[in-house]
Amino acid sequence: MTPSAADTSASAAPHPIVARFLALPRVARWLVVFVAFFLAFEAWDRGIMPIADAWNRRADRIADHVQTTASAPSLQAEVLRNRQAIGFLGAVAVPGSDREARSMMNAAVIELLARHQISNDRYQFNSTGGRIARDVSTRIVGSGARIVRATGDLRFDATPEVAIRIIRDLESTDRIDVITQAVMQKSGSGRVAVTLSLEKWYTEEESTRSGSGA
Repeated sequence: MTPSAADTSASAAPHPIVARFLALPRVARWLVVFVAFFLAFEAWDRGIMPIADAWNRRADRIADHVQTTASAPSLQAEVLRNRQAIGFLGAVAVPGSDREARSMMNAAVIELLARHQISNDRYQFNSTGGRIARDVSTRIVGSGARIVRATGDLRFDATPEVAIRIIRDLESTDRIDVITQAVMQKSGSGRVAVTLSLEKWYTEEESTRSGSGA
């Protein structure tokens, strides 16, 4: 059955809204398109985009949790290594007084030289070798006190093997904080002349040196 001309014209006719849009002047049509685009953008900006941002933030948080969970074994291993290092180094001790520093350094030198049978030594203790910066001292011992470096100069002759053992023992004892300088020179007959600069820290009240600089 062949459709009639009326049927064909009815099916080809545009939707009334489309027909009304097409009947508008060109400027009006562009205005309608702009308004429609603007409303769509506002709907996206005010409604859809905040929801998408919230989903993105939630996804980021989930990813962070997953990454933290995945890295937990390595974090645990790092904590264990730090605990082992702290256990190896021992507790941090606040430096004692000037008298304690002198007594500990002198005792360490006398004991080690006697242990290694060194008699031709020359040792001098210096009560002050400089003061630690005020801000560093405050963090360690609090306000009203400063940490001071006590130094000692030690010279002796020994075989290279004995000299190395003495230096090793001085570095390992807690009665001396650090060896700041070590010099060995040949002295003949297979022996060496050793010069060591030793250092021990002690705490000093600020009032005892109020006239000195920082």
